[in-house]
Amino acid sequence: MKTLSKKIAVKICAAILGVFAMGCDKFLDTKPSDFFEPDQYYETAEQLERALAGVYDPLGASELYSYMMSSYFGTEADLGYYNRSSAEGPQIYDYTPAHTRIRTTWQKLYDGIARANLLLANADKPEMNNAARNVIIGEAKFLRAYYYFLLVSNWGGVPLVLKPTEGPTNNSIARKTDREIYDFILEEMEDAEKKVLSIQAVGHAGRVTKSAVQGILARVCLYIAGNPLNDVSKYAEARDWAQKVMTAGHSLNPSYEQIFINYARDQYDINESIWEVEFWGNGSDNYSEAGWIGVRLGVATRDVSLGHSYGIIRPTERYYNLFDANDLRRDWTIAPFSYEGKSKVNHTGSIYERDIAKWRREYELDHSTSLSCQNYPLLRYSDVLLMFAEADVMANAGAQPSPEAIQAVEEVRNRAYGKLLPHELVKSIKVTGAGAGYKSAPTIAIIDGGGVEATAKATIADGKVTYIDVTNKGRLYTSAPTVVITGGDPTTAAKATATITTIAAADPSLTTVQKDDPVEFMKLIKDERSRELGFEALRKYDLIRWGDFLSVMKDTEIEISTSSAPSYATWAFQNVAQKHLLFPIPIRERALNKELTQNPGWQ
Repeated sequence: MKTLSKKIAVKICAAILGVFAMGCDKFLDTKPSDFFEPDQYYETAEQLERALAGVYDPLGASELYSYMMSSYFGTEADLGYYNRSSAEGPQIYDYTPAHTRIRTTWQKLYDGIARANLLLANADKPEMNNAARNVIIGEAKFLRAYYYFLLVSNWGGVPLVLKPTEGPTNNSIARKTDREIYDFILEEMEDAEKKVLSIQAVGHAGRVTKSAVQGILARVCLYIAGNPLNDVSKYAEARDWAQKVMTAGHSLNPSYEQIFINYARDQYDINESIWEVEFWGNGSDNYSEAGWIGVRLGVATRDVSLGHSYGIIRPTERYYNLFDANDLRRDWTIAPFSYEGKSKVNHTGSIYERDIAKWRREYELDHSTSLSCQNYPLLRYSDVLLMFAEADVMANAGAQPSPEAIQAVEEVRNRAYGKLLPHELVKSIKVTGAGAGYKSAPTIAIIDGGGVEATAKATIADGKVTYIDVTNKGRLYTSAPTVVITGGDPTTAAKATATITTIAAADPSLTTVQKDDPVEFMKLIKDERSRELGFEALRKYDLIRWGDFLSVMKDTEIEISTSSAPSYATWAFQNVAQKHLLFPIPIRERALNKELTQNPGWQ
């Protein structure tokens, strides 16, 4: 939240922490001794704004997107595996109802709900502009509904708590059905959509806006339309909500990689990035909220000057092979290099040895810290386009895909193949001969090919050129240019050599069959969502709502078991079972709330 978190700190100042203490330790906790009474606190518009900052705060907690949702709950599904030889927990589907991180995420979501309940119960108290009050109410209602959306999509039906909890007794509340929770989410978000501002009025993606609400409503409707509820009437509603976003002035960033460079640099692009979790600072004080995105999902290195990262998730070969060689998303999402010391080197081994590369710490303004300031997307415009296409073809089941649905998919694919850029470009440079005796990094020049402006930078190690980064892809190339390597004082007759790839011949267009056959079109959408949105905490839930989760996971297990992958790469795929479609209700919460029943398979 630019105007909330980065000016008054999303980690709420100590002076108001007491307002939100309720619910921090337990789902329905005791009344803390240092709690500020609402009559003592909700007196001004500024206090209401600060309270709203507290409702946003759980999004960036380690229990949600900083850690659990992004890299520990197995949300990547078949796209990747947990890169550790010793592990237990949700990331490899090895846990019980007593697992701490299942419980703390449940609690953090109810913490956010409790904060929203408290704000909404007291929103009318301050004397302030009613239009501004309504915006705050709208954002708080949406966030409360979003937390319930995360609960229902992970646990199924849950207790529906809509008022502040005042004490430790009489708090046992039975679970609502998942449909009842979804109905509440729809009602609440639809009301919020009328109250919040447009994204153009807000000017950044850190706060909830009309476009964000509309896009998430499309997602919610797709979840209801799919498994387990299978209410296919919601496909039409999902299409309509997505279409509202498509007419709100959004467009794709022409460069796929620039989206993620922007997240690393805390730069907003409201045309593409509609809603994002904000992280900032380095975690060294109470007025910053650094996270784990680049640290856990970046390219592995222990060198802090490069941006320390664990490389905790690695891709499957199945995912890598889903990309065409000319798809620019492949080598941005799956690293074509690794670090050796401070140097980048080309990957030549197994795909299973590569790292996820969307979240590259080298682009952070300060990547020398142990935590990361990269923002994390909750909704991008490309997701909206793909949701629209899916909802449209499913709402007209059996009919030929509409021109509008085809156009939406082709727009995403055109960007993936560089066709939204006003030129053909230099995709990558491959070192074909490392040379020897280099005392410094040589100069790289890119000449000929009919184009201009492409630039590159060499990395050396042990006197050899190990990697060449394309720093500017250039424009207007009609054929592959030539790379010229000079300087660096190499050993005589041992100069490095390299070749260049362009994407001039790439064609992202749909085939005739994909345009005519709704089954083939839907298959394309499934693949396109994985290519476009990989490692953005959506894949697992897509597979579940399509009814594909278990079969895809087991197929992936077979593929990995016959590959060169390490043995632990198969653990998640071996362990996953029907019960893992939902998390278990935490055992501690059942002890506190006697009305809570357990999910199937977890008794």
